[in-house]
Amino acid sequence: NACYDYLYRNGRNLSHKEIFDMYKHICDNGGHYIKNPDINYCFTTANLYLNGGEEGKGNNKIKIEKNIPLAVEYFDKGCFAKNYREANACLQLAEIYSQGEIVTKDFSKALKYAEQSCTWDFGTPQTRAKSCFMLGQMYEKGQGVKVNYSMARSYYRDACSMKSGDYCHYYRKFMDQHGNETKPMI
Repeated sequence: NACYDYLYRNGRNLSHKEIFDMYKHICDNGGHYIKNPDINYCFTTANLYLNGGEEGKGNNKIKIEKNIPLAVEYFDKGCFAKNYREANACLQLAEIYSQGEIVTKDFSKALKYAEQSCTWDFGTPQTRAKSCFMLGQMYEKGQGVKVNYSMARSYYRDACSMKSGDYCHYYRKFMDQHGNETKPMI
């Protein structure tokens, strides 16, 4: 756990419960109290609620009950935090809402979260590229929006420009099939 490692190196040896409580507190208050850009407080808290289970060993063990509504709440907090933003939290919510396995499928919400992750200048290139690619697919297939090949092409191009994953291959394939079309041919 990154936070545990950070505090341990700086003379603090916190239990997993203390770390979990600290992550929640930092996320709930929308800012970094520990200046460490590698820690995604809300995303980590949300994932613990999403998956549930036990963290730690022996007397340092904490059991976290699976709680989907809290997971969604903490992903949302990470996506829209005032003092920092967690692109991976936005992407996770976009995927959750587009898949509809643990919440009701809602492409308009998926679109909102994917747009945050793709268009804001935060997050890793991999996370941003995956979000842009997802938006391209939504515009190509008309998921939560009207089919718009121009927007799909733009998002696919953005994903390709971040040089992450196999998005350039898909962008070229899309261009071969649709070129400069703006909507499907009927």
